[in-house]
Amino acid sequence: MRRAEVTAFIGRWHDAARRDETDTTALDAYQQSLLTAVHTKQDLARLATNPLMCALICALHRDRRGYLPTGRKELYDAALAMLLSRRDRERDMAAPTGIDLGDAPQIQLLQRLAYWLIRNGRTELDRARAERIVAEALPAVPSAAAQGSAEAVFRHLLLRSGLLREPAPGSVQFVHRTFQDYLSAKAAVEDGDFGLLVEHAADSQWEDVIRMAVAHARPRERAELLRELLAYGDGLADDRGRLRVHLLALACLEHATELDPRVRQEVNERARAILPLRSREESRLLAEVGPFVLELLPGPDGLADDEAQEVVATAELLASDAAFEVVKRFVEHPAFGTQVQLASAWRSFETERYARDVLRHLDPRAMVTAETTAELRALKALGGRARVAVSGSFTARELLDELVHEPLENLTITGNPVISDLAFLRAFPALEWLSLWGCPAVENLAPLTPRGLAALTGLTSLSLYTDLPEGTTALPAGAPLTDLTLGRPVGAECAGLAAWPRLRSLQLPRLTDGFGEDQWASWRRCPNWTGCRWGWHRTRSRCTSRPASGSPRSGLWSSSTWGGCRCPAWARRCARSSRRSRTCVPLSCTTAT
Repeated sequence: MRRAEVTAFIGRWHDAARRDETDTTALDAYQQSLLTAVHTKQDLARLATNPLMCALICALHRDRRGYLPTGRKELYDAALAMLLSRRDRERDMAAPTGIDLGDAPQIQLLQRLAYWLIRNGRTELDRARAERIVAEALPAVPSAAAQGSAEAVFRHLLLRSGLLREPAPGSVQFVHRTFQDYLSAKAAVEDGDFGLLVEHAADSQWEDVIRMAVAHARPRERAELLRELLAYGDGLADDRGRLRVHLLALACLEHATELDPRVRQEVNERARAILPLRSREESRLLAEVGPFVLELLPGPDGLADDEAQEVVATAELLASDAAFEVVKRFVEHPAFGTQVQLASAWRSFETERYARDVLRHLDPRAMVTAETTAELRALKALGGRARVAVSGSFTARELLDELVHEPLENLTITGNPVISDLAFLRAFPALEWLSLWGCPAVENLAPLTPRGLAALTGLTSLSLYTDLPEGTTALPAGAPLTDLTLGRPVGAECAGLAAWPRLRSLQLPRLTDGFGEDQWASWRRCPNWTGCRWGWHRTRSRCTSRPASGSPRSGLWSSSTWGGCRCPAWARRCARSSRRSRTCVPLSCTTAT
């Protein structure tokens, strides 16, 4: 069941329960608190995956007056008790199969079935084998053996325990994998099979079995198991496998209510090798370990910006309801880098919910990217944002209809092969920054006539990564531009830069042979410039002009990112100038695309 289906089921269950109550106030409160618990507690969410388990959780929650056990083991103990005996007893159904067993003998027999399944890598077994397993276990459970044959006892477990089902004639499985893991862990601990548990520590199918084994074990057994886990992890050459085992040991600490402090310290020391996260490589590696790492992710309190970013990135890679709850913890994190990471994680989660619970609370300076109409409409429902990037084949009409006009100050349009007419931009009076990437149908800005971009009186930054056959004459003379980037190859057509007297920053990453003395001279006439970055298009094989004589304030050139320059004269000039200033930086002399 998906999140929405679980929510709907809980609502219907409580609606049915209200029909038998005159005062529904308590049920209303139970429903809301249970919804919150299911959406925020991973242990509970793991159980609520089918109607039977959802109904069990609803009944257990109501029975305990809105409170559920906080620990996983305690939660499963309570669920087992309700299924195994309380259900029949509270319905006055005394031994409907002719067999009356308490919780303990039923658990002893059921855990034998569970342990066989996990040891054999199975989730299902045939009925004949199940009966043989019960027959082998019966002599050790006299209270069950006295009431009938193995076949009769197994039939009772199948029909009345609430833990087994028959998905097809002659086939048996547990109603939920969680109960299989829980009971097999109990059997492993009672049999002292710690070596077997450790051998499967790198196997995700044994993850919950090992964690529950720590919960079932006595303090000395816990210490033994955890030490063996650490030693096994230390001996693995594979980084991913070693990390998985060490983090599994860390996850087990949650269930170790009593443990030798020296063992606890050893486990924590191994975990410090990667937690907190510091790089995207570590985030990817941690995400590959599996969903259980979500429970180990720290924060947001006490994390630096880069650490908080990587926690969000890890949750994004895992992209589940539990991961979403991790992401939500960081919406108030003050670091701007974390806010940007939260904005970029949108596409990994459900669109409207993420917009409502995360994007709504983000710093307005964080750019949000929309790639579908549904995402644009979700932003519209929030009242729009100041900074938006739109990626994909949206028409001008779609952007005009779906973008909220007034708050939009910064707009990037990228990867759009269909848009050609930019006249719709006049409808965004607050626009200050415009960037076009990969918009081949936009050949110039002439469609903005008669007043061009000057109609956007607030526009101060313009980045164009599309061809302009008419050069800078297609740009709006007199517009209040302070920052200009022309990302496509430019040459002689790039003239008249003095038409923007407020221009401070210029980026020209793909100069061609046509860019010469006249073009440098026009840039020199801009009175307020403070920085320039340039590079050569791949078709340019030699330098036909020099900043020394033709460029504005040529003494301010720098070679801080010079890279593979093929012009020794310019390289020497930039190297000398770099000692005085680094405000004008060459991007590269070998720009290739």
